[in-house]
Amino acid sequence: MDDFYRSDERKHNVIKDLQTLNRRLNDKFRIIENYESYILGGNFQHFSIEISNKDQEKIINQIINSKNFQEKKNENYVFMDNDYNDNREYLLNYKYPQFYTRKIKTKIDGKIIAIDLEIGLKDNV
Repeated sequence: MDDFYRSDERKHNVIKDLQTLNRRLNDKFRIIENYESYILGGNFQHFSIEISNKDQEKIINQIINSKNFQEKKNENYVFMDNDYNDNREYLLNYKYPQFYTRKIKTKIDGKIIAIDLEIGLKDNV
C-alpha cells in the first residue's frame, strides 16, 4: 500500500512541477526514474518520465515559439543556476543538439525553486 501512495505522490509532484513551468500533459505518462538528494540549502528532486508523442510535440512547439527561445551549439553553456546565492527569477527556453529544455527559477511559498524540463530528441523521455 505504501508504494501505491508514494507512486501517486510522485505523479502529483511531476504534475505540480509541470504547472510551475506552465505546462500540462494531456495524455498519460509513466515515471521511469525518480530520486531525491540533498544539497546545501535545499534538496534536489529528479524525475524522468515517458510521455506521448503528442505531448512531446506540444511542449517542443511551446519552447520553440516562446519569446526568448535560443539554440545553443553545445551543452557547455554555463547556466546561471550554478550560483545558489543568486535570487534572480527567470524562465529560459533552449534547444541543445541532443534536447530541448525549459528552465525556470522562481519563488514559491518564500522558497527559491529551480526546475529544468528536458525533452530528448531521440525519445519521449
